[in-house]
Amino acid sequence: MCRLWTVLAVLLIWGPVGQSAPRLRPTSTGYFPTRVGDKRVLELPTPDGKAERVEVVVAVKEKGGGVIVTTRVDGVFPEYQFEVSNHGIAALVIGGTPLREPVFHLRLPAKAGETWVAEEQVVGDSVFSRRTFTTGPEEEVEVPAGKFRAIRVDVTTPDGASSSWYAPGVGLVKTVRKTSDGRESDPIQALRSFVPANRQ
Repeated sequence: MCRLWTVLAVLLIWGPVGQSAPRLRPTSTGYFPTRVGDKRVLELPTPDGKAERVEVVVAVKEKGGGVIVTTRVDGVFPEYQFEVSNHGIAALVIGGTPLREPVFHLRLPAKAGETWVAEEQVVGDSVFSRRTFTTGPEEEVEVPAGKFRAIRVDVTTPDGASSSWYAPGVGLVKTVRKTSDGRESDPIQALRSFVPANRQ
């Protein structure tokens, strides 16, 4: 059951569709871990309590001035790939499924109010629904791992809405669902710990 909830949370956050990626420039302070061995532990609620989602960077490759970061979840799930650059974070592979087009989850430099759309994308047996992303302000977010200054990104889909916060060098630190009247739920993902590769 915990694994099912973990998969559902992953699809909610990393399951949209794509648009063309802009030309990349070298990244300085990214909003995603970019060293092999960097480890993030996320806390997810389940009907039985709370579960953990452990993400580890397993490969990093330079490409076009940015880097392609490959992560593995809990050591067993299929790999994920993201392109990280000064232009933001773009998903390339979700749960082992390569997307037809990159999907930006965060655009940089962040401009509050900027909006972009990822159209529905069908890849094999997977359907990634249409999503609209809107950059919010930088805010202080408190999670089990501590307090972070993070950029909020609001996401709307045919099934609902959510907000995620991204912190420099760490990446996603918190995600909440939003009710129809705009209120936030308890976190569906919250960073419990981040261990940089050079501290393990």
